[in-house]
Amino acid sequence: MKKFILRTLSYSSVIILLLICLEFFVFPENKNPYSIKFKLLQEYNTEVIVGGNSHSCFGILADSLSLTTINIANKGRELETDVAIIKSLEFDKYKKLKAIVIPISYYTLFSNFDSINSTFLVDQKRLYYHYYNINEYDQGAITNRLFFNSPSRELFKDSYILPFLNKNPFSPKGWRANDNIFKADKEIIHKLKRIDLKLEDKITLNKNLELLKTLVNKSKENKVKLYLMIPPYSSVYFSISKHKYNRLILKILEDNFNSEDFILINSNTFMPTSLEYYENSDHLNLKGARLFTKKIDSILKSTFNH
Repeated sequence: MKKFILRTLSYSSVIILLLICLEFFVFPENKNPYSIKFKLLQEYNTEVIVGGNSHSCFGILADSLSLTTINIANKGRELETDVAIIKSLEFDKYKKLKAIVIPISYYTLFSNFDSINSTFLVDQKRLYYHYYNINEYDQGAITNRLFFNSPSRELFKDSYILPFLNKNPFSPKGWRANDNIFKADKEIIHKLKRIDLKLEDKITLNKNLELLKTLVNKSKENKVKLYLMIPPYSSVYFSISKHKYNRLILKILEDNFNSEDFILINSNTFMPTSLEYYENSDHLNLKGARLFTKKIDSILKSTFNH
């Protein structure tokens, strides 16, 4: 019995030591979507910061834009987090910063952390607390631990398993698109059904509008151009949505903002909807991202060359 107890204690000590090493030495230094993007924010010669969620993460190839650009977008990011990141910037250090690009979509306006019952979003807050130092996302000493919560899967997946998932790594400036042909995704139907339920939720909408106004004011205060980008969508997406959400977004922006508050990039006026440019209903593939980036580059150059 004594040997069993000693053996158990020995094994437990080894496991605890391993967990401590992962928590305090491996994960904090581990390259992952969050640490990579935060490190990019330390490049103070940046002229354009691309924020937002997967639409801009996969869609804008920061490495090939004419202006020095970083893409700090992460999948699933809420507008709330983008605003928290922008507010935390020491603008005095970004002497060359000219523009901030943020996607505006059904996801941005009609949902937030409070309105979506998703473990991923709660976990995401924990990662932004760790890697972006966003203190309001502190969830307590125990809950903050990465190993005991699902964010550890995100850290491992993006560091070691990407090649096995047929996914590309991040480029030096934070962009990643997958060289995949279009694959129909049933999830888009469920996404839009969930959004339909939220369209009458004025509390969530008003909260997001206030966040946008904070972003507008922060940009004006620091003499930085703000671009709001309606992402490109495939023909399959439009066959389901019937353009309803885009028309609604345009109406909401028109009713709540002035023309000088931001520059609107309505991608659907210039991007093709052909499936050859899309990985799924609402995300570009490599071919689509390259074309979209050329369009974005043209828009940025037309603003700053005058």
